[in-house]
Amino acid sequence: MKDKVINKCELLGYNRSVIRKAFVLESEYMGLSGASILTVEGVKGDVEKLKELDKLLKANTHLFSGFRSYNRLPIVCKLATKNEPEAYLHKVQEIYEVMQGRHWTGSDYRIIAAVIIADHAKDSDYQKYIDRTNELYEKMSRNHAWLTDSADIPFAATLAVTDRDIDQLVDDMERCYEGLKKKFGRGNPLQSLTHIMALQPEPADYKCAKVASLFDDLKAAKRSLGKSNELPTLGALCMLNLPNPSVVEIISEGEDYLKTQKGFGSFSMDSAARRMFVAQMLLSEYAETASTMDTVITTTMMAITMAVEACMLTAAIAASNAANSATY
Repeated sequence: MKDKVINKCELLGYNRSVIRKAFVLESEYMGLSGASILTVEGVKGDVEKLKELDKLLKANTHLFSGFRSYNRLPIVCKLATKNEPEAYLHKVQEIYEVMQGRHWTGSDYRIIAAVIIADHAKDSDYQKYIDRTNELYEKMSRNHAWLTDSADIPFAATLAVTDRDIDQLVDDMERCYEGLKKKFGRGNPLQSLTHIMALQPEPADYKCAKVASLFDDLKAAKRSLGKSNELPTLGALCMLNLPNPSVVEIISEGEDYLKTQKGFGSFSMDSAARRMFVAQMLLSEYAETASTMDTVITTTMMAITMAVEACMLTAAIAASNAANSATY
């Protein structure tokens, strides 16, 4: 497992360089998110193919489309993982258009939610999962009106496609929130963490203990993921059937390797962000291993991997927004 994660970190570095060549002037944050999408799918990026897919995206969207905004690079990279990219793009657009009729704001996050639904649902199930996403989001907002915003839409979509009872999901999130608020403090990061934790149908107390234990072990090894945007990733790692020492070892060695790659060093990003990328590589590798296991495990791992991807995309959008605001 460790060697495979290192190999994926190597591929991540390669894909990051390919994207930088293909899209010289684009946001570094979104480029890294795009590189992680390629890498999770085991795809080696190609400059010319990415440029062609960018043309495809532009040919199928208008000038001010949200698909050409912050999500442009991630969407192009997502298309690069598909056998029929144009058909896939149309599916995502169809779901997005239906979602536009709702009261949600934040087109960038709706696009991520549309991608999640497109990846998990059959054509005939689109409306069902859009309705479930809407119901989940409304109940999340009802419980935490000041915390829930458009960035939570992708997480609502991730939970929606699991087919678990919505009231049980919401109750699970609330139990986890109450169980960990002393450990991590109230706020958006903790709420996002509980979205991830609700994906796994285990008792809330048990999951809270696992999260707290892994956090402490990573911190003791000086590999802490932090208490900010990294918290959802911590929750995903706790869903793995791996002992804490193994997770700590893989994160440690993966980070040490990734730190040597261009764009991932100390001057390019902080250590917590670097560890998030390593964790995503571990999660994706474990999801591939789980494909030979029980269907429930496989579905859960796919959902968790997608949720972490959504987390990194939402963080990238926020970072890009902040960077653009700072220029004015």
